[in-house]
Amino acid sequence: MALKKISFKEISKITNHYKTTQSEWQGKKGIFYFLTENLTEAQKKELSGYNCEILVSRSQYAPELKRTVIFAPK
Repeated sequence: MALKKISFKEISKITNHYKTTQSEWQGKKGIFYFLTENLTEAQKKELSGYNCEILVSRSQYAPELKRTVIFAPK
C-alpha cells in the first residue's frame, strides 16, 4: 500500500510548527516543518500513514537543545 502524500494543511491539523524550510534530504527535495513541541504517540501513529519522515534537529552550539522536524518530500 502506497503512503499518502502529506500537505501543509494536514500537518497543521496534526501539530503546530513555527518554521518551514525548503531543502534537500537524502537526495530528495522537500519541506522541513520545525515543530513547536515533541510529537505524542498518537500524532506519530497518525503521521505513519503519510509519506514523511520524523527527524530530530540539534543546535550546533547547544546540542542538548533538540527539536522535532517533519520532512515532507515533494
